[in-house]
Amino acid sequence: MMCFYCGTPRGVGVSTICIKALLCVSMLLVVSRTEARTWNILVDGTGDAPTIQAGIDSSGAGDVVLVHSGTYFENIDFLGKDIVVRSQTGPQGTVIDGSGNEDSVVGFVSGEPESARLEGFTIQGGVGRRLPERTSRAGGGILIIDSSPVIEGNIIRDNTTGAGAGWGGGLLMDSSRYDIEFPTPWIVNNVFERNRSTINGGGISATGVRSRVERNVFRENEARFDGGGMYVSMDGVGSIEIRNNQFWENVAGDHGGGIEFGRQGQSEPVLLEFNLFVRNAAHGNDGASDNGTGGAVSMRGWEGTLRNNTFADNRGTGGNGCTGGGILLVGGSREVLVENNLFYASAGCGIVCRALEGAEGATLKNNLFWSNAPYDINQPPECTIGTIENNLFDVDPLLCGPEMDNYTVSNQSPALAANPPIGVWTNPGCGDGVPVESTTWGRIKTRFRSN
Repeated sequence: MMCFYCGTPRGVGVSTICIKALLCVSMLLVVSRTEARTWNILVDGTGDAPTIQAGIDSSGAGDVVLVHSGTYFENIDFLGKDIVVRSQTGPQGTVIDGSGNEDSVVGFVSGEPESARLEGFTIQGGVGRRLPERTSRAGGGILIIDSSPVIEGNIIRDNTTGAGAGWGGGLLMDSSRYDIEFPTPWIVNNVFERNRSTINGGGISATGVRSRVERNVFRENEARFDGGGMYVSMDGVGSIEIRNNQFWENVAGDHGGGIEFGRQGQSEPVLLEFNLFVRNAAHGNDGASDNGTGGAVSMRGWEGTLRNNTFADNRGTGGNGCTGGGILLVGGSREVLVENNLFYASAGCGIVCRALEGAEGATLKNNLFWSNAPYDINQPPECTIGTIENNLFDVDPLLCGPEMDNYTVSNQSPALAANPPIGVWTNPGCGDGVPVESTTWGRIKTRFRSN
């Protein structure tokens, strides 16, 4: 390409030369902007930029900020940019520690698009951000407001929402405006571990978004009130699909040890399918007056489908012996379809309904119940579930090894013989109900449904 100097040679019109020069510069700028760059970040500061945030500051659309192994004591913000921030070696070797500031570790608060991605880090030490329009902290580890990033392959652990009121210990996603298109964050293949919220949503708090939460592991997260693993409260806007996740030993002080579905309003029905819930607990902070808690799932005011989930050893406590160890349906939840789920050893009953307005629309179909105490299903006089059909009661599912945290089923399991199959796994994990070897956490993860 030949470029022209914008001067005034004798006998030549100024406009002709200048137009050619400007066209040349414009073409060069277009070329440079389409060539994505990789910014290498090194922990000793000798990379292409001295810090992760400096790499973000310098990057342009389509660039990759590639972070090499080490622990980076930073709090970063994507600044609305269409970029990828990725670790070179994965979350075990690359840590972003935000404990040096009272803030979220990672912020997406400037309308980041779906092509913005955070991949392969351990995110720890955050206490959340106090937003101008809020009185509480939000998003200890990751804060997503009016943005649609992909959060993939990270370990989000040991974050809180500070000493005061706060939502979303591990991650908060929300929209501050309902007159714009809903944000569509995608949360996939992460581990949420030991995050704490001082109000709701120990692992994740989700409001006002259209989100997918898929193939994540939630372990030992805690909320002071509702939603130890997740808190979902769309309040009339947004939707969520929660598929192929694992919830282990999350705790809610009040409702929804694994997940609390709070206010729905006119939001789209929820979809909860192919998830594993093990040893989650909800304790009913309201005391003796609280007769429904939902050890694994609390559904208060929602419509939706709960399909092919496995609930094992979950516990609901409160002012009643039947508080919903597996699922609590309460407060306007109607048109709820609970089908093809496996309920094993729930404490506080398998399924409980309380004050279920319009309960005639609730359907329990093709589920398997075994060893739930004191009952599989509890329906007080004011709460009669509409349809209960084709369920298997007091039928041993022949789990491969629950004492070793192996909740797959044997090739002889009635859960596999059902049509369609019941629970998370549609293929056997062992033969004849007897495990052939010790089952580790890693083996459980490889057996877990990943589609």
